[in-house]
Amino acid sequence: MFSLRSVAVSLLCLAWWASSSQAQDLSRYREFRLGTTLSAVALQADVPTIGVRLIHSRPSLIQELGWQPRPAARPASEAVRNVRFTFCDSLLYQITVDYDRDRIEGLTAGDFVDALSVSYGVPILASTRIGSGPPPADDDLSQGVDRTVVAQWEDPQYLVSLVHTSYPSAFGLVLLARLPEQLARVATAASTRLDALEAPQREVNRQQKQADEDRAKAEKARLVNKAAFRF
Repeated sequence: MFSLRSVAVSLLCLAWWASSSQAQDLSRYREFRLGTTLSAVALQADVPTIGVRLIHSRPSLIQELGWQPRPAARPASEAVRNVRFTFCDSLLYQITVDYDRDRIEGLTAGDFVDALSVSYGVPILASTRIGSGPPPADDDLSQGVDRTVVAQWEDPQYLVSLVHTSYPSAFGLVLLARLPEQLARVATAASTRLDALEAPQREVNRQQKQADEDRAKAEKARLVNKAAFRF
C-alpha cells in the first residue's frame, strides 16, 4: 500500500514540476534548482550520496543532504556556512541556507533584501514568528530556535523566505516548492503516527533480540570455561 501511494505522490510531484511557471525563477539557489533529483544535486554539490541522511522511509521517502563550500576554495566573499537539501521521494523540495555569523556581522535585514532582490525581485516584507525552542548544539537555523520571517518572495509554485533567528542572532534563507512541501509534511506526520503505533512491538523485539544475544554469549563463555575448569 505504501509503495503504491509513494509512486502516486511521485507522479503528482513530477507533473507539478513540469507545469511550474518560469516567469520569476524562485526555484533556483545558485546552481541548484528545486525539483532536481537527489543524485543530480549530490553530483552538483560534489557530495557522495553515502552522506544522505534518512528522515522517514514511509509513506514517502524523506531524505536530507548537507553541503558546505570547500574551505580551500572558499573566497573571502563566501558567507555561506552550510546548505541543507531536503528531498521527498528523491526530488528536491526544500533548500535551507545557513550563513556564517562572522561573515555577515553588521548586515541588516535591508542589506539581505537588497542582495536577494537582484535575483528574486521585489519582496513581500513580513514579520512572522515561525518557531521557538531551545538553541540547538550546532546553531542550525531550522532546528528549533526562535525564527522570524522578515521578507518573502513567492509565486504559486515556490516560496523564498529570508529568516532571522533571535538566539543566536543570525540570518538564513529557505526555498521551498509549495505542493511537494505540503505532501512531505503530510507524509512526515503519517510516518510519525506509524512509528508511535509500532513502538511497543519494536521494543518487545529489541528486548527479545538482546535476551537471545545475552544467552548466546553466556553459552559461549560456559563452554570455554567448562573446558578449562579445574576444581
